[in-house]
Amino acid sequence: MDGDTSTNDACVIAATGASGLRLQTESQTQLLEQFTAALNRVMTYLAKAIVRDGEGATKFVAIHVVSGASVEECK
Repeated sequence: MDGDTSTNDACVIAATGASGLRLQTESQTQLLEQFTAALNRVMTYLAKAIVRDGEGATKFVAIHVVSGASVEECK
């Protein structure tokens, strides 16, 4: 236990398929890429906000890796 009292330090998105819509067809590839990029921006913003707003947080560090040989190497 970290002593924090916050009950909502989480950010989740769920795709249930209940709408019946299909996101990817050949004619919608660009729309899917735009949606994915926008969703990544929103979720990254929310995840960083959770960290920044953490009780007792005094620092926030972000690391941006470029020119790695692979995703695994960058991780």
